[in-house]
Amino acid sequence: NCRMCLVEIEKVPKPVAACAMPVMKGWNILTNSDKTRKAREGVMEFLLANHPLDCPICDQGGECDLQDQSMQFGSDRSRFTEGKRAVEDKNIGPLIKTIMTRCIQCTRCVRKTETIDVLDAVGSNIIVSTRGGEVMRILPRLNEDINEEWISDKTRFAYDGLKRQRLTQPMIKNQAGQLVSATWEDALTRVAGAMQGAEGRDMAAVVGGLVDAEALVSLKDLLNRLNCENLCTEEVFPMAGAGSDLRSNYLLNSRIAGIEEADLLLLVGTNPRYEAPLFNARIRK
Repeated sequence: NCRMCLVEIEKVPKPVAACAMPVMKGWNILTNSDKTRKAREGVMEFLLANHPLDCPICDQGGECDLQDQSMQFGSDRSRFTEGKRAVEDKNIGPLIKTIMTRCIQCTRCVRKTETIDVLDAVGSNIIVSTRGGEVMRILPRLNEDINEEWISDKTRFAYDGLKRQRLTQPMIKNQAGQLVSATWEDALTRVAGAMQGAEGRDMAAVVGGLVDAEALVSLKDLLNRLNCENLCTEEVFPMAGAGSDLRSNYLLNSRIAGIEEADLLLLVGTNPRYEAPLFNARIRK
């Protein structure tokens, strides 16, 4: 981390990072004391230890956070006389040009969240990089038993399409039958009122195929408290009706990695090339 947000707190022996420290009652925080300025100057000196003198030719010159921080908190000279480190540029595709020698490894550009992919039907392990609460990229996370080091193109690029035309707040029907935006309190009150006026056997929950396991468990607990067992996915609801037993999907199944050891594979009514590209890659191996 960049550590340029160090501040001094009275009765605390060392400067602390303001971005990671929760505020406590009764604290006296000094943001411009001698200790704070000295700490920030020291951090900036380390950040610039291997940074090249490329500012006149850099495309970010004049609008660079590092320049601004250096002008405000840094020193006017360097004490380092050793040669600077050189780093080989990384090839991360045709869309992004990298100059890794200029990287100060502050990690401010991305924040990583380890999670599971819900788009490729096999639960690939992925790393979601975010910035400012917005998903910036999705990368594979190594797991030899599931996706090895690969992810599908849909997984890699789907986040861009999911940014637009999404429901970000609840909507309810008005007296004219039109959907209008509402607060969560109003929407949940409407749902609670409808549930109170219905018997458990008259209710059913239909969920989409991309719903996460935690939400499914919470929904099932809610239905069980209302004496309702009618829960199914949207794919089977029109044909099978509410209520489903999914144990057949996993009780006798092989491991995903076990596909490479199978003598015979029987596929019925599926096209793994489009529905599960990583599963298809295992088959073709």
